[in-house]
Amino acid sequence: MPLFLSSPSESAIREYLEQQQSVGFSYRAVGATRNTLSNPGFTIDDHRRQIGVGQACFQKASHFIRHGQHLRLGWVTPFCSETPLHEGQTIALVIRCFGIRVLASCRVVYLLEEVGEICRSGFAYGTLQGHPECGEERFQVVWDRESDGVWFEIAAFSRPNLWYSKLAYPFVRQMQFRFATDSTNAVLKFAEDQSAE
Repeated sequence: MPLFLSSPSESAIREYLEQQQSVGFSYRAVGATRNTLSNPGFTIDDHRRQIGVGQACFQKASHFIRHGQHLRLGWVTPFCSETPLHEGQTIALVIRCFGIRVLASCRVVYLLEEVGEICRSGFAYGTLQGHPECGEERFQVVWDRESDGVWFEIAAFSRPNLWYSKLAYPFVRQMQFRFATDSTNAVLKFAEDQSAE
């Protein structure tokens, strides 16, 4: 996992992404966020917030996350070769922490597109070998047709993967909570801006 004192160049990120294409997942239960979050030995996180109402809100927010825009948080920057995201796609995340940039990779495990009384759209990605964390995270927008409410949900299981992430686990948990909060706020702000137009 590369470390940088300043933002890595686009060519360095592209080279890293190319290297990561053949790297496997860092955990066994690949795809487990599709059905359950129960995974012994992992910490479970589940965040849910209403972001608006109606089909238009659902569709716009779905487009927003399927293009990885909820990952652009200032201190986290995603880099992927194509959008919208697709199954099997490798994503590089540049994470800024204490003046250092960490380059880590994840792979899209599956896409979600369900239509019914409850509509869901989103995706899950899992960490690759060498990532400081080990686990899987699902992002989805949910529209309940009966109530007309639209929700953004993040569900994940994780545990430290490298010695320094184990050593700094309380801080890592703070970063994970910050990521979930900032990502949710990004989707909420986008939805509010769209409804105001």
